[in-house]
Amino acid sequence: MNFDRSWVKQKRPATSEKIKERVKTPQPLKPRVEFARNRIQAQSQKLDTVLHNLRDKENALFNQVVSSLQKHDVQKSKMLSNELAQTKKTAKMISQIKMTVEQVNLRLESTISMGDAVESIGPAIGALTRVKSGLAGAMPDVDTELGEINGVFNEVITNMGSVGSKSFQFSAR
Repeated sequence: MNFDRSWVKQKRPATSEKIKERVKTPQPLKPRVEFARNRIQAQSQKLDTVLHNLRDKENALFNQVVSSLQKHDVQKSKMLSNELAQTKKTAKMISQIKMTVEQVNLRLESTISMGDAVESIGPAIGALTRVKSGLAGAMPDVDTELGEINGVFNEVITNMGSVGSKSFQFSAR
C-alpha cells in the first residue's frame, strides 16, 4: 500500500477546490449544445469549400488528361490520370466526412428542438396539476381525463429521454 503511494504520486485537489466544485452550478445545457452545433456548421462550410476546390481540380485534371491524350503524350496522360484518381478518392472521402458532420448537426438540432419542447410542456403540466387538484372531488370524469392527459405528457417526456430530476405526478386529494 505504501509502495503505491510512493510509486505514483497522486495529485489531490485542495479543500478549497473541492468546495468550489460542489458549490459551482453547472452551466445550462442548451447554450453548450448550440455552441457545438455552430462549430460543426462552421466545419461543414469548410468541408464544402474543400470539396468545391477538389471538384474544380478534378475538372481541370480531366481536361488536361484529354488534352494530353489528343497530343498522344501517353506518359503525361498516365501521370495526370493517376493524380485524377487520387483527387477523386480524396473528394469521395471528404464528401463522406461532410455527410457525417451534417448528420451530427441534424442530431444536435433535434436535441435542441426536443429540449425546447420539454421546456414548453413543463408549464402545461403544472397548469394541469392545479386544475386537476381543484376538480378531483367535484368532477371525477374530468379528473380521469386529466389523468390520462398527464400520462400522455409523461410518456412524451420519457420518450424524449428528458425526465431527469423533474417529476410530473398528480396526486389525488
